[in-house]
Amino acid sequence: MNTDAKTSRSMTYSNTPTSLFINPFIPPIVNSLAHMLRRTFAATLLLAVGFVTSNAAQADEAIIIGGGYDLLSSQGQIELNVQYARQSLLDKGLDVTTFFTDGGKPGNDVFAQHQEPLNSTFEPVARVFGDYLEQNREYRSSNLTDISGSTRRDSLLPELKRLLSSADSPVWLLYNGHGNQSSSTPDQVTLELWEKTRVTANELHGVLEATDQTVRYAFTQCYSGGFHALAYDKPVGSLTPASPQRCGFTAVSAYSLAEGCSASINTDDYRDYTTHFFAALTGFNRNGSIVASEPDTDQNGEVSPREAHLYSLLNANSTDISLASSEDFLERWEPWYLKWTPNVRDLPENEYAKLFRELALNLNVPLEQNSVRTIRHELDKLADIRATVSDKIAAIHAATKRLRHQIAEPVIAQWPAILGPYTQGFQALSRDGGLSTISDAISADPAYNSLVETQASLAELQIERLTLKRQTANLQKLLHLRRLAALRQQLTDFGSQTDIDTYNKFVQCESMSLNTESAGRVMAEQY
Repeated sequence: MNTDAKTSRSMTYSNTPTSLFINPFIPPIVNSLAHMLRRTFAATLLLAVGFVTSNAAQADEAIIIGGGYDLLSSQGQIELNVQYARQSLLDKGLDVTTFFTDGGKPGNDVFAQHQEPLNSTFEPVARVFGDYLEQNREYRSSNLTDISGSTRRDSLLPELKRLLSSADSPVWLLYNGHGNQSSSTPDQVTLELWEKTRVTANELHGVLEATDQTVRYAFTQCYSGGFHALAYDKPVGSLTPASPQRCGFTAVSAYSLAEGCSASINTDDYRDYTTHFFAALTGFNRNGSIVASEPDTDQNGEVSPREAHLYSLLNANSTDISLASSEDFLERWEPWYLKWTPNVRDLPENEYAKLFRELALNLNVPLEQNSVRTIRHELDKLADIRATVSDKIAAIHAATKRLRHQIAEPVIAQWPAILGPYTQGFQALSRDGGLSTISDAISADPAYNSLVETQASLAELQIERLTLKRQTANLQKLLHLRRLAALRQQLTDFGSQTDIDTYNKFVQCESMSLNTESAGRVMAEQY
C-alpha cells in the first residue's frame, strides 16, 4: 500500500460520524468530558432497552470444524488455519470445541509441502516418472491438540446437536475445509467431511434448530455462500430471519471457488479469508506484524466481526470476494424491476461506497464518472492476458509431456521394472542400486535439462496465472462494492420498513462483539 493511501485512510477514519465526540483539535479535557458523557448516555440507554442482562457475562461458545475429506485433501494450510482461528478465539475468551478429520486418532490425516530445495538422489526419476514435488511432501498425524471428535458425518452431526441444544450462550460456528457446489439450489452446497462424507447447507439448517441461542458463522470453503441459507427461517425462498437470529460471513458466493487450500506451511503465502478475518480481529498478521489499516472503523476500542469482514474486503489481495449475511440479504431482496434501472454514476454515501473509494485508491483506479467503464476495460485486458498465459501453460504441459516420454522411452527399454513400483522387479531395482543407475542415466540425457527448464517455467506461469486471478478479483470486488452501495441505497429508497428492519438486524448481529462477555462495554463505547 502506498503512503498516500495510508494517509488518506487515516484522514477518512478520523472524520467518521462516530468520532464527533472525540476531535483531535479540541483540548483533551473537553474530549475526556465528552467521552464520559457518551459512556453515561450509552449505559442509560442500554439499561432502558434491557440489553444488559445476566447473559452478557457469559462468553460465546465456538465450534470449529476442520480438515479434508481424506488424507490427500487435508492440506497443511487447513490445519494451520484451524489452529490460528482456535487460538484467536481462545485469546478472546471464548470456549472452543474443535472437530478435525479423524478426531485425533493415531495415523496420518494431514499432508504438508515443505519449501526446501530438491536434493534427492532420485529427483531425475521423479521428474520423468512421477510428481517431483512429492519429494518435499510430508504425511503425518495432525499437530492439533484438544480435538473433541471426528468430522465424519455420522459422528459429527449428533455431537453438533448435543452442543447446540445444551448451549447457554451465543454460538460461533466455523468451518475450514473443502466445499462442493450445488447442481440445483444454493442451499445444496456441501461441507466435505472426513471419509468422504458430507452435509448440505439445507441439512445444517435443520441441525441448528436444536439451539435456542443466537448462532453466528464463518465459512471459508469453496461455494461457501450457499451457507447463508442458515440465516433465514427457511433455507430456500425466504427473506425472514431465523429465530433465534443467525448471521455470519463466507469467503465467497455459492458459485465461486475459494482461495486457501495450499499444502504449503509457509503462512506468509496465505491470502485466504481466514487469514485476513482473524488478523483484523486480533490486530496482527500471522507473522506478528500490525495489520495494513485500522480495522476498528468506529473507533470504539474493539474490532467487531463485521469490521473484520469489511477489512478483509478492502485488504485481501486474493481470489476471494467475501460476503456477509446482510449483503446476501440485499442481493436476495432486490426487486426484479430495480435490476432494470440504469446505473447511477454518483455513488451514495454509505460504508460500501467508502470502501469502493478506498479500494480504488489502493488499486490506482481513477475515481471519475466513467470509473465502471475503466474497470471493465481493465478486466477485459486482464482476461486477454490470462488467456495468453493459459495458452502458454497448455503449450508447456504438452512440451513437458513430450520430453518425459522422450527421456522415459530408452529407460523403460533397458529397465522395464521401473514401470511397476509395487512389483518384485522394482523392489530389486531399489535394493540393488538400480534406481541410482537409472537416475544417473536420466541426468545424462541431453533432454533432461530441457525438462527441468520446462517444469520450472510451468511453475512460474502458474504463479503468474494466480496473480492475474487475484488482480481480476480485486477489480471485480470494486464492481461488487459499487453494487452493494447501490443496493443499500435502494433499500432505503424503495424497501418496506420490514425489509429495512431485517437488514438492520443482520448488521446488528454481525456487529456484536466477538465475545458477549464484553458486549455491554462495546455497545457503550459506540455511543
